Amino acid sequence: MNKSEYKPVNAFKLNLTIWKYAGIWPAGVKNKSLRYIYYIYNSISPTIWFGSFFILQFIHILMVITDLEKLMHSIYLMISYCAMACKYHSILWYRRRLEELFNTLNEPIFKPRLPSHFDVMNESMRIARRDSIIFLSSGICATIFWTFWPLFDKKSEENELAYNMWCPLDISRSPTFELVYAYQTIAITYNTMFNTMTDTVICGLLKMMSGHLDVLIEDYGTIFEDIFICPGEETPRTVAGKKLMELENVAQETEKQSEMGTRMKKRLVQKSSNNNSRLEIPPVIIPQISQEDMKARVSTCVEFALAIERFANEIKDIFQAGILVQFIASCLIVCASLFALTIFSDLADAIYTCDWTSCDERFRRSMDIIMSRSQKPVILLIGGLFSLSVETFISILKSAYSFFMFFKEVQNMSN
Repeated sequence: MNKSEYKPVNAFKLNLTIWKYAGIWPAGVKNKSLRYIYYIYNSISPTIWFGSFFILQFIHILMVITDLEKLMHSIYLMISYCAMACKYHSILWYRRRLEELFNTLNEPIFKPRLPSHFDVMNESMRIARRDSIIFLSSGICATIFWTFWPLFDKKSEENELAYNMWCPLDISRSPTFELVYAYQTIAITYNTMFNTMTDTVICGLLKMMSGHLDVLIEDYGTIFEDIFICPGEETPRTVAGKKLMELENVAQETEKQSEMGTRMKKRLVQKSSNNNSRLEIPPVIIPQISQEDMKARVSTCVEFALAIERFANEIKDIFQAGILVQFIASCLIVCASLFALTIFSDLADAIYTCDWTSCDERFRRSMDIIMSRSQKPVILLIGGLFSLSVETFISILKSAYSFFMFFKEVQNMSN
């Protein structure tokens, strides 16, 4: 891949396409005339599939707020929707800045300059695309199973919706039930796709910045070599570096045309490495590089580092509210799940309050065994090995820090 073929926005092509059809990304519409129509679609589609569904869910929560069991069944989706609403607001509010953020990836300072740079960035782009596909597929599969399960569950003879939701219509009759069911299916699919694509955009942007950090690390490691290219530039500044670059380009073109290109490239790389080894022996390693050129190299590397930092800060400013609410929502869902499990511990009290004293001794002995067994807490096991508890979480943190210090010591000893 060369500079003309390098398009980092392609790593988010799936995400931006779904955003466009979801009605929240007018930048995907290139035709200016169609963009005005798209703004109308932008106000209608999210309102129907996101806003209305959120309001109906909220009304249902208010109606069952006194019923703990029904409230626990409905709170999971509502918490997820609150996090989704915050991320949706962040995209609408900072849409201009988000467009500029994607355009920033095409700036000269972020463009790869050497084949190794292209390898690093291509890997980052591949991971971003892979994660988007995996999370979208997983979300769609879970949504399909969750949505269509009530159709195959024959426990209830009445019409049952896929999700608990307040509905002003009588869903016991056709075709009202089918229409409301279809609305729920489309709405939850819309929101699943939006949520997964938003999360993978954040992770993908951070992965791209991680790739650029790897490029910067390589720049500092090769800053004294002739073939070094300053960030933001296209060719080396030294004469020797330009010749090596020309030889590298010739080798690449030859490799595309015939199998002999591979052998030629190996000889050229070996020849350039021998030249570099001869140049790097004493402190006079690079007589062709002036002090001004060295200062320029260090200066451009610093500018590259600052550009990466500004990009990461921009990601934080745009998505920090959504990430915070997502974190809180995840914690609340886990807490709600654990609370639902603790309801099982009330079983012993319920058994004790029954009229067991009037029964015979054999029955009382059986009830005693049941009460003893019901006092055993329900524990979530991770992989059948570890319990999901605060103690396990603390032990994981301690183990992670111990491994970190161990690898740090090994690195220091190897240096």
